[in-house]
Amino acid sequence: MSNPSLSFPALCFLLVIASFSRAQSTETQLRKGFVRRFYHGSFILGHGLYIDGGEYTISDGNTTNQQILNQTIAIDLGSNFSTNASAGSKNISITFIDKQSCPNFNELSFWQDSLRHTAYLYGGAMSNAPGSTGDSPPPEALWKFAQNSGNLGGNWSKVDTSNDPIWQNLVRPEAGDAGSGSIGGFYLGGVVSDATSTKAPEGSTASIAREGIQFFNFTSQKLSNYSSSGVSSTGTAVNGGLAYVPTWGKEGLAVALVGQVAPDPSTFTDGEAYASLANIAVLDLASDSWYSQTASGDIPSDRDKFCTVSASAADNSTFEIFVYGGGHGPGILGQNPSPADITANQKLDSVYVLSLPAFTWFKANYTPSDPRVRHTCNSIGRQMISIGGFNPTLAAINNDGPPGPNSSFGLAINDPDKFAQGLKVFDLTALQWADQWDSSMPDYDTPAAIQAYYKQRGSRFPSSWTTSGLKALFEGSSSSSSNSSSNSSSNPTANPTSPASNTSSSTSHNHTGAIAGGVVGGVLGLALLLGVAWFLRRRKREPAIAELETNNPLPPMIMDKKRVELSADRHAVREMSGQSMPGELQSNEVKHELDTEIRHELPTDFKYELPAEVKHELPS
Repeated sequence: MSNPSLSFPALCFLLVIASFSRAQSTETQLRKGFVRRFYHGSFILGHGLYIDGGEYTISDGNTTNQQILNQTIAIDLGSNFSTNASAGSKNISITFIDKQSCPNFNELSFWQDSLRHTAYLYGGAMSNAPGSTGDSPPPEALWKFAQNSGNLGGNWSKVDTSNDPIWQNLVRPEAGDAGSGSIGGFYLGGVVSDATSTKAPEGSTASIAREGIQFFNFTSQKLSNYSSSGVSSTGTAVNGGLAYVPTWGKEGLAVALVGQVAPDPSTFTDGEAYASLANIAVLDLASDSWYSQTASGDIPSDRDKFCTVSASAADNSTFEIFVYGGGHGPGILGQNPSPADITANQKLDSVYVLSLPAFTWFKANYTPSDPRVRHTCNSIGRQMISIGGFNPTLAAINNDGPPGPNSSFGLAINDPDKFAQGLKVFDLTALQWADQWDSSMPDYDTPAAIQAYYKQRGSRFPSSWTTSGLKALFEGSSSSSSNSSSNSSSNPTANPTSPASNTSSSTSHNHTGAIAGGVVGGVLGLALLLGVAWFLRRRKREPAIAELETNNPLPPMIMDKKRVELSADRHAVREMSGQSMPGELQSNEVKHELDTEIRHELPTDFKYELPAEVKHELPS
């Protein structure tokens, strides 16, 4: 008698049911028993907030369990929801997405390409949480998430990097400073160990700090390296933030807000050395040159493990980088914090804003009550959403040490979050926390206090520049001539639906000739089209009708070093984001550019549209 066997369709059906049941189980746990989320990564595509990797704790009312997130979570930001934990998470729309063969990592980073509705996973370390497999890190690979059209779903796949020599020598890092813009993704510094890569030096259970910036071009799909010599004496940067600022420079700038540094890169010790946020490191991408500028204003105290987002004024007159939270000291995972660190960390529940081009810090005015580390932030328009993290101020009950349940770490991950699913919302314009996500919130506008500061000073630039090279980048031409006629994004990870023009000039330039040339060129172009139309109308009576092609795509823009694609939209996603393309600040007066797309319809059976956007810049 033969053994019964399942048919292939039946087996597939059972696998689908099992997968669905697993997703339902995870959703039930998270909705009814969510406690904390940490070590994760996050990104925004369209109106979807995606959370991937890391760990979370859940409670059944009696015990709390630490688990690895094995699925990608999508939260609908197109709907309003309350963030009050007491109201529960029933009004938060959550979708669970299978990761296929994409690995799970802690301390991972994402580069978001809003133009193509894609995000790339870079870096990360294996978890040692209860229930982890204890496997060695998988081979280095770049994974991408492609969002479905019309819904929050999507698919994970591996990017082919077999022909990229830089990838072949790559050692996967964690805890670096990541950011992305419309041109690509950046990753500064970080550390490597046997938890991140099998290529790490043998026996390196301790973390080794690494140098350099990796840049992944979204268009060419190639990785390139930049020097990190300007961020610290050893070129190292750990647990900080990085923002892509396209408003100045031929190819934009990378602004590093460094958390920790490693005096001895061969052995990184958490809490040993911090970089001052009074010194802002700026990389000019076109020249691969680092500059440093001393900041003014309400400068944040030394910290790391914070999150950042960025936003640009509608007229590109200012660019703001927001820093939320963070900690100081060796961290509650490494050891129990000292009383001094606990006191210091209680004050780090704060939001600071670095405004460019003044390089001035501002602080949001609210009473600290919810300090966080190991959280992530993303933004749309004027709203920032903070995801997860835990409290670094909890003192150990006894000396059982991490990760014991009575250690500071054990207490922190089992401390119920005050916010539903760990989601907090901050209004970037009003500089206030909100109790709900509002999907109808308007675009970002520079906070009133910052606008008043610039108006009172009468100058947009620092009272003194630390280096003449940086002064030239900001007060000189903000973009190359090849950039000046291209649509650009007012935010680095924009979804290009609302073009915003970027200009290139210096305070000594006379714009009269440019305006006259634009007008003459427009008239000549119109005359040429009228002539072509007359000719085609005559030929229309003949058997063969000439067809005029008007939809040939423009060739991609070629920059000095990279093939760069620019996008546009100022009401879009920013991540340290952060997911703005150039406008220019040349003097104490704000330059305005008039964008006009001139269309002429001919009185025939044919309709013709001018093949270019004619732009006129007005002197202010």
